[in-house]
Amino acid sequence: MCFNELKKEINIPILNIIDETIKKVGSNRKITIFATETTFNSGLYQEGLSNSDNQFIFKDSWQERINTIIQMIKETRELYEIGFYWDELIKDAIETDVVDIIIACTDLSVLKNNFSDKVNFIDSSQVLAESVEKEYLKY
Repeated sequence: MCFNELKKEINIPILNIIDETIKKVGSNRKITIFATETTFNSGLYQEGLSNSDNQFIFKDSWQERINTIIQMIKETRELYEIGFYWDELIKDAIETDVVDIIIACTDLSVLKNNFSDKVNFIDSSQVLAESVEKEYLKY
């Protein structure tokens, strides 16, 4: 059952992580998505962005680097080693004029503070948690 069908079938508010994240982006931004290959290939975030006035930027080589970083995190490699790969990826994104990076992978959330002064990270998990809290406080 897809999100829209589920929303029709239940009587309680339901939030969509992609919709909530896209709301946080703003407008007229150059943005990319860092996610697992499965999430990226689903095209769901890209579809959400296509309905906005933002410019989606992504180099195919980035996904391979993101996959390596995620694997290194899962292998519990040293943060300085992971940081080297992350720093190179972020520098490349900045050089490509990206100003916003959607972090759509919980593993990558731990790295978002690096370069936060040069690029805006939008952590989809954090956005969803804030939206849930906001929605909960309505009741």
